[in-house]
Amino acid sequence: MSTPIQIVEEKNKQLHSLWESQQFDELLSTGYTPDASITDGKATYKGHDELKQAFEKLRCLDLQLIAMDTIASGDSIKQISTCQRGGAAATCTVTWNKVGADWKITNEHWT
Repeated sequence: MSTPIQIVEEKNKQLHSLWESQQFDELLSTGYTPDASITDGKATYKGHDELKQAFEKLRCLDLQLIAMDTIASGDSIKQISTCQRGGAAATCTVTWNKVGADWKITNEHWT
């Protein structure tokens, strides 16, 4: 049986593939809660409609993950990543929560 961290890491691979193929509706339904939010600098997007608009507007296909630290606590997992996004360094903290039998992203914070 897989651990929660293994489940989230595998799901992350699936979401990355959906991102690369720009299948944003499936990405959102598979990986994000309906009320998930993303903060990118000063902008905040909440809910699938706003997130999809942000993905379409701000997509950066050259997103390259540099490192990741994963911390599990009960029904919550945080992934902290450093990456190159559009040639600039960025840090992203993703919060996953257990929703029923599934794991979904509830928040992303980019700096």
